[in-house]
Amino acid sequence: MDKIKILLIDDEKDFLKIIGSRLEKWGYELLIAEDATSGLKQFQENNPDIIILDYLMPHEDGLELLKKIRRINADVPVVMFTAFANTELMKETQKFNISAFIPKMSVYSDAQVSLKSSLELIANNLKNER
Repeated sequence: MDKIKILLIDDEKDFLKIIGSRLEKWGYELLIAEDATSGLKQFQENNPDIIILDYLMPHEDGLELLKKIRRINADVPVVMFTAFANTELMKETQKFNISAFIPKMSVYSDAQVSLKSSLELIANNLKNER
């Protein structure tokens, strides 16, 4: 079976590097975008299996990008990261079928554990669908 392809969209270069290398270590194929515009382009051109999306980005936030993605594909699993988690944001994103919502407390500890668990669950569901 082919590797599961993940599109990681975040404006923080350090976060992309750290989480990107972790995703590759976990065995995923990685696509990277540093903003919403390039994220949408990567999504349209590469048809990823899973999207990891930052909520707070300059020019266009993750929620606006997610709305565009959902008009193209209502089912692609999306994991949303944010450094500014709050109940209202979580409620708003749930309207758009988020698979997991992970606060960016620390990319070195809890966030990675939560991300790995979420991705394993999504990957197992994708494998069962194929």
